Amino acid sequence: MSATSYPAEPEFAAASERVVWEALMEQLPDDASVIVGQRITDHAREVEIDLLVLWPGAGILAIEVKGGTVSVKDGEWYQSDGGGSRVLPRTPIEQIRLAKHGLNEFMKGRVSFPLGRIAHAVVLPYTQAPPKWAVPDAPRHLVAFAEDMNGLVGFAAQ
Repeated sequence: MSATSYPAEPEFAAASERVVWEALMEQLPDDASVIVGQRITDHAREVEIDLLVLWPGAGILAIEVKGGTVSVKDGEWYQSDGGGSRVLPRTPIEQIRLAKHGLNEFMKGRVSFPLGRIAHAVVLPYTQAPPKWAVPDAPRHLVAFAEDMNGLVGFAAQ
């Protein structure tokens, strides 16, 4: 057995999202669930959580996945996919943090029990961790790299 996925047979916007989903489905316990592509719209914005992990006893983890090779230089995030490099308009950490807050606001008043801990993380499945990762808004414990893929559950449980 493995975690439950919603939907059971998801469609992915990118191959990198499928790779991360497969790793989570293999590593998470049976009582965990993964929601794929959850959109949240409020009066100010629409956001999407690539993968939302619901793990009883551990909490909720909102994940932003970025494929290709991702790097940070002078505070700007770049994504390369073989066809060139582009500056990301919003950092992945900012993107998922906004989505997490949107989820939290949406859930307030809609559930009759405390939600518990809601965390966020970024997964870069095709990027090797730089030797000296020092990004102020993206500490290493919030960013999983290619070498972390076999231990994604550790990020979900933090």
